[in-house]
Amino acid sequence: MRHHLTTKAFIILSPKLALISLMMCASLMTVSISAHALPVDIELHRYMLATQKHLEKKDYAAAKTYLTKMKALQSAKTSLMPSEYFYYYAFILQNDKQYTDALEHYEKYIAKTGKNGEFYQQTLQAMTDIEESQYREKENKQKVTEQKVKRSDAIGQLSQANLSQNNDYDTKIKNLYLSESIAGALILHINSLLATYPYSGQRIQTTTHSNAIIYTVKINDSNDIVTQKQDNASKHPILSTTKFSIYGANPFISHLCDAHSARCEIRTPDGRGLWVELAYELEAAEEITYAFSRLIKALQRSN
Repeated sequence: MRHHLTTKAFIILSPKLALISLMMCASLMTVSISAHALPVDIELHRYMLATQKHLEKKDYAAAKTYLTKMKALQSAKTSLMPSEYFYYYAFILQNDKQYTDALEHYEKYIAKTGKNGEFYQQTLQAMTDIEESQYREKENKQKVTEQKVKRSDAIGQLSQANLSQNNDYDTKIKNLYLSESIAGALILHINSLLATYPYSGQRIQTTTHSNAIIYTVKINDSNDIVTQKQDNASKHPILSTTKFSIYGANPFISHLCDAHSARCEIRTPDGRGLWVELAYELEAAEEITYAFSRLIKALQRSN
């Protein structure tokens, strides 16, 4: 009976003893782990072997990982750091195009080993390669900067040339039609060209234009461009009118010409549809397109 009670008492007290036992085990484990930790110099050697293995495989990312681990140990035992560390780290930095840091590590390698270092000649060659790479990069950047300046100057000159050309064109059109208003002169010019080169679907143009489609353009009180289309293909000419607002319009319009259909068309400013069409006359199509662009700009300036 006493034996049973004693055992029961031990079981009741065992949680406290178990806690103490766990604490003692943890302490012993810590001592055991510490006892099995490698000395810094051996750990550095292990990391160096791993670095060399990955460098042979050209796995530079993995090699850099072990070099970083070596760097973490460097502050503790700087004198134990293998000289190869500085060369390998410089090599990887050079591969990553981190030239300034690479040069710094190559210089540390030379300072540590002198002329007797295993990688002495490779280090000197690598430093020369870096200097040449830095020079090429600087030269390329300078060329890019010069090209940007040249492009900027060219754009500026082109803008001035276009401005001068546009002003000369406006003056020529106003003088041609004896008009003080550039918009009015451009309307007369566009209508004259549309009347001269109407679209008939025939390659050979006639002077009668009896079956042709003729467009005329005018400006209403709201400064909208109103286009009237007269289709003379039937006995009774068909008239249709479209109106185009110049507010927010892109003045740089385009044209398309097709020799097979003997037809050119001027596209709307949004480029989505037909504005006017005329016979297959490339110069006339280009002139009408440019005149329309100048007209839109003139109307936009006047509002």
